[in-house]
Amino acid sequence: MLPKLHLICSTDELRPAMTYVQITRKDLRATDGWSLAIIPTEKTALAQVELPETPVYLHRDSYKLLTAPSIVTIVFDPLSDQFIAYHKGNKPYTVVPLTKMDERYPDFEPLIPRWSDATPLDMICVNPKLLLNLAEAIAEPGQKNLNVALGLIAKNRCLLVKSLESGMDSTALIMPIYVGNPPF
Repeated sequence: MLPKLHLICSTDELRPAMTYVQITRKDLRATDGWSLAIIPTEKTALAQVELPETPVYLHRDSYKLLTAPSIVTIVFDPLSDQFIAYHKGNKPYTVVPLTKMDERYPDFEPLIPRWSDATPLDMICVNPKLLLNLAEAIAEPGQKNLNVALGLIAKNRCLLVKSLESGMDSTALIMPIYVGNPPF
């Protein structure tokens, strides 16, 4: 199974690049402009898949098809530019074609802080639904408990999220609504 990165992708079709999951040999990335999830490819079901040199982009709806719990094997067919997912039992396989993306995917590499730069938090306000989606996206597939550690990166005022239960070394960023003493 793959992590639920489709939960992090934007649903705003006016920002088309952010409605895609970026898949490279190094990692999988998804963003909605307020949060970013990065998962090493080697820790996912795509670790054994021969991916192309250049990044592959799947629309959030297409990527969601690859997260089905019944999928046992995923292969990439470079001739037809599509993923083929094989299911348990006698279920038919799923074909997920790549979509051509005209927009440039955001380059977040310079913004990603290290966990060692994070400061423990006493008080912060965030959108709880967004935080839950982010925790589900970076969790190991099938994981029931979503224990995460939060740290504030003071330099760019973003919240760094790290899964405590997962051996996936996943990293996520979220922009907080408010930092400091609570306004209530």
